[in-house]
Amino acid sequence: MKIIPTKTIDPLFEHCSLMNENTLVVFDVGDVILQTHSRILRHISKPLREQIKKEVFQTSDSLRQTALWSKLLLTEPRRLVDPRLPKLISKMKTQKAKIIALTSIHQGPFGLIPSMEEWRLEMLKSFGIHFADSFDLEEFILEELAPNTEKPAPRFKKGILFSHGLSKGLVLNTFLQKIKFKPEAIILIDDQINNLETIQLICKQQEITFHGYHYLPESSQEKADEAIAKIQLQHLHDHEIWLSEEEVIKMHIDSNGK
Repeated sequence: MKIIPTKTIDPLFEHCSLMNENTLVVFDVGDVILQTHSRILRHISKPLREQIKKEVFQTSDSLRQTALWSKLLLTEPRRLVDPRLPKLISKMKTQKAKIIALTSIHQGPFGLIPSMEEWRLEMLKSFGIHFADSFDLEEFILEELAPNTEKPAPRFKKGILFSHGLSKGLVLNTFLQKIKFKPEAIILIDDQINNLETIQLICKQQEITFHGYHYLPESSQEKADEAIAKIQLQHLHDHEIWLSEEEVIKMHIDSNGK
């Protein structure tokens, strides 16, 4: 029942030899598998991001804010946090381990994005990562966890559990009960300690062996440049175009005639 801090995925490669068909491996996505190029969009920068958003978007209504943020999501490039991740996932599959992703992003339509679920699935697919082959299950909704009529209930789709607004431990436990699968061991890779702790508690209650990896690679700890971030968000608000950090720096150089 351990939570192990790690800056690399090396311990996970070592752990592969202990996996089998009764092992469930659960990956977070943001800042664990995929990462934005712009540092202001990473989890560590959330307090600063929310502060700047409040200043910049205070005159915009919620519909415009959502539309602009969806433009940002569609424009901002992603990269693998570690280029070895597809190889790691493939190695886990050779051990017959069951692998899913568990993400807390929004669900359903979001601004210009018809389906956040499909958007996330296609993004992972573009990096050669998919989880649909571990469970032979159709898409379904965990209706018993619908928080209210305004927010969608958690959804399982093509190997990904979408849990926006709810505890990951609660969602994972409900999912396992629904599909009637009790693994011997659960391995969780997440960058948020509260997610690890909620699933650790579920495992303790269910008498399931738990191995949690608190994954904090150096790149996820890089602080955003506040001046650059303000320009990025202000430009999005004023021109409805998202600029990369590199574009902001180039604009500054060009404006100074250098």
